[in-house]
Amino acid sequence: MWEQRSYPWGGGSPRIGRATLCLMLDDRLRAFRRAAPWMLLVGLAGLAALGALSWHAPPGRQPDHALLAAVRLDRRTWLYNQAAAVSRWGEAQNVAGLALAVGLFAWARLGRAAAAWLPVTAAVVAGLGELAVKPIVGRMPPPLPDGRPVVGLESFPSGHTAGVGAVLAAFLLVVAARPPRSPRWRSAAVGIAVGMAVVLAWARCAEGAHWPTDTVAGYLVGGVAAVTAAAVISASSARHRRVGRPSPAPFGEVDVVVAGAAEPGRELFEGA
Repeated sequence: MWEQRSYPWGGGSPRIGRATLCLMLDDRLRAFRRAAPWMLLVGLAGLAALGALSWHAPPGRQPDHALLAAVRLDRRTWLYNQAAAVSRWGEAQNVAGLALAVGLFAWARLGRAAAAWLPVTAAVVAGLGELAVKPIVGRMPPPLPDGRPVVGLESFPSGHTAGVGAVLAAFLLVVAARPPRSPRWRSAAVGIAVGMAVVLAWARCAEGAHWPTDTVAGYLVGGVAAVTAAAVISASSARHRRVGRPSPAPFGEVDVVVAGAAEPGRELFEGA
């Protein structure tokens, strides 16, 4: 019988063995599978709460009307043009490029070619989720600067933040599976993801394309999509392992523990 003792923090050492990395990722995958239902429940509950607040409400009675007025910019200003440029991050081709970059990072970081599918799958699921939620809530976009309503469009949730949020959430899941050893690099990874999310949300509101809660709802859709994609992939990994086929999952599992596989001075397991 074996009892886990300790891993090299994050598996970030260039000298870490493949067996050690697989064991560490397998352990964290089990923890993720236990937490995934709760993560999905929280995300869906938050999305439902925001949708209920804005369900078919007229523009003047939106709960975030005052916040939008505070951040919305005049179209003639230089900052408005910068916001419009940032908003392009959420266009389909740019989300696809970001998903490709994160997929290559996941492949290199986790040592599994199938890891590249996590951000791609998350982005696709987020797009489908956005299309499903919009007609249910039926929220109109903010009115034009002259007060005229925007007819024929639905803004809840934001498709831009849903797509980017799904890819960023997938990136954070990969970082959590094998975080860098240095706290600075860990903080930098989280800071980049959060910073991109905040700037994109601001840009969409500054343009007047979305209400602030639209962007938050988009990130909730993206987060739920990423967790769903990761849960499906990990479940596929467990199923393939039970039937004895090679696992295609990005966090792949191992079947044999070889005692003494650890590097000198780095105890992984202790016999009991």
